[in-house]
Amino acid sequence: MKWKCYTTIIDQLCEINYNGRVALMLSNEPLLDDRLEDMIVFAKAKSQRLFLDITTNGRLLTVELVDRLFRLGLDNININDYRGDRDKYPEKWSACLEPIYVAYWNNPKVSFKRRRFDEPLPNYAGNIPQTFSKGNLGFCNYPFRKLTIAYNGDVLLCCDDFMYKTSFGNVMTDNLIDCWNNPELNTIRLSLLDNKRIGLCERCNDFQDYNTF
Repeated sequence: MKWKCYTTIIDQLCEINYNGRVALMLSNEPLLDDRLEDMIVFAKAKSQRLFLDITTNGRLLTVELVDRLFRLGLDNININDYRGDRDKYPEKWSACLEPIYVAYWNNPKVSFKRRRFDEPLPNYAGNIPQTFSKGNLGFCNYPFRKLTIAYNGDVLLCCDDFMYKTSFGNVMTDNLIDCWNNPELNTIRLSLLDNKRIGLCERCNDFQDYNTF
């Protein structure tokens, strides 16, 4: 994402006094972006009401880096520790994460999750070929609870749209509120409320229910 696109998003959020979560990643590893610290500083200078969050595999994390990110204004880190030996060592943390776990295991700003390389995954809007019964799927809250923005500023249906098949406006030319209230997006939402999937949702076996926020 170009810096101008990022600052435009933050500026628009501040204009509407947004006070929710801003996830500084989509389908990427956020620690690979050498502008991450600048992104945190810029957003927090604009508004302390923004809740800045990242999800990472933790391979590039150190205790010192976690400390620095929090000092700069990051509010939350979700760490997914993927391993191929979960059956043999179900409670084990990867070596790079052990010191971070020791330092932060009881800190509410850091969450740790043990993951496995072979865990079942949804098909992410049809991007992973799978056989599934469409009749068993209905409501999903993804399009209701977050606005997903691609690297080029396009507003996507949700984070499962890895290939950027959808666009409900672009933050460089459109207002965020207008994108959120896009008629085509609302048509999909109404369909989901009726437990029906249309468009890209029809190809997807992922879901989140009413209890997930």
